[in-house]
Amino acid sequence: MSQPALNCQPQHQLKILVISDVSLYRDGLIGQLNLYKEFLSEGYSSHSPLSSEQLNPFNIILIDISLPKISAIIKRIQKLHSPVKIILLNLFDQPQRLFQCIQLGIHACISQSDNIDCLRKCIEKVCQEGQYFSPDITQSLIQQVVASGSEQTQDVRLSRLTNRQLRVLELLETGQSNKEIAKTLSIEVATVKNHVHSILDKLRVRSRCEAAALLRRQVEA
Repeated sequence: MSQPALNCQPQHQLKILVISDVSLYRDGLIGQLNLYKEFLSEGYSSHSPLSSEQLNPFNIILIDISLPKISAIIKRIQKLHSPVKIILLNLFDQPQRLFQCIQLGIHACISQSDNIDCLRKCIEKVCQEGQYFSPDITQSLIQQVVASGSEQTQDVRLSRLTNRQLRVLELLETGQSNKEIAKTLSIEVATVKNHVHSILDKLRVRSRCEAAALLRRQVEA
């Protein structure tokens, strides 16, 4: 029985590639995803390198965090097919490895406690907002960044933001989505997206989590 439609790309089927060397898990996830009529999923292992032609049809790539040389795999995907959205399957609690992948610019992460509905929501958020990290993962990443960062560098970067951008960052740090921030500030979602883009650029970070961590570090300094 098929699942209800997702409001992500209503006129197009999302093509999803699942990369995992555990065939039982990979095949099971593909089967669950394909219950949604707007998803068309395929699987792949890391044993053979993917070509640009193989990657091009896909909108979303789900990658198992336990893959060997995962950083190299992510970099290769970004080089060959930069528009694709990468979601990490964090099936094991590996915060340091997750942090490294965040720094490479992945777009989302699913933890071992999440179910298929959580993954569907994650895909929808990535389609709408570009990135999505659950509050639990966000807090874990903030702790990693706070522990590894420099206070002096953080202060200089934050001083580049306008008052409005700082306010957006404060709301972002609490875990609010673009839509929630727009409602709080009574502005358009597109305006929030522009602010977030500018914030990431000025702070020289690749994710909302890293940006939030810089603010948290200043508050706790």
